[in-house]
Amino acid sequence: MTVRHELSEQELQEHGRELADIPVSALMTPNPATIREHTSIRNAVQLVIEKRVAGLPVVDEKGRLVGVVSENDLLLLAASGRMSRALQFTRAPDTLTPDTTLKQALIKMIRLKRKWFPVVDADGKVIGVLARADILSVLLEKER
Repeated sequence: MTVRHELSEQELQEHGRELADIPVSALMTPNPATIREHTSIRNAVQLVIEKRVAGLPVVDEKGRLVGVVSENDLLLLAASGRMSRALQFTRAPDTLTPDTTLKQALIKMIRLKRKWFPVVDADGKVIGVLARADILSVLLEKER
């Protein structure tokens, strides 16, 4: 069975214009778990397991986003046997803003093959996370 990984604008419009215009701020998980730049791999792994998330935003001392670390990144780092070392993470990641629409977020998520995005304010502070599960919940609710 082949699954298409692109959602056309027409298909999204057919599913409901009102859904397409919902801002990310209404769907995101606010105040997500974050980690600091110099966190150990071990602590990052523990937090991902505890919070059951697909990754974590990496922030500076003022809560501004400096990067992200995914479950996959952590799996590779942990498997290398370097759990006590400082975290390695992706710098300057793709983000969403609170006013990004569901349509824009969904298209970006599918095109970039991301499981989640940090949501940042105008100052670059992490204010939320939008994950695939957040979007699926809204789509499921729409069908009820």
